[in-house]
Amino acid sequence: MVLVYVRTGSDKLKAGFSVSKKIGNSVVRNKIKRRLREALTKHVLNMKQDYNYIFIARKSITQDDFKTVSNSLKYLLKKADMFIK
Repeated sequence: MVLVYVRTGSDKLKAGFSVSKKIGNSVVRNKIKRRLREALTKHVLNMKQDYNYIFIARKSITQDDFKTVSNSLKYLLKKADMFIK
C-alpha cells in the first residue's frame, strides 16, 4: 500500500482509496476498498485533521486478511507522522 497526503487549509480530514483494475474484478476491488475504509475508521480520531489522504492499494493486498490491512495502514500513518501527538 502507498500513502499520499497533502496539507489543506481546512480542519476537515478527507480520505480516498485507489484500487487499480489490474488488481481484480469489481467485486475484489470493492472488497479491498471496504476493508481500507473500515481500517481507517479505527484511526480517524487520532489522525491529523488538516490533511487529505489517498491510500493506493497494491496487488499483494488481495491475499491479506483484514488484520494485516489494518496493520499496514497504521504503519503507513505512523511512518508519515500523521497521528496527533
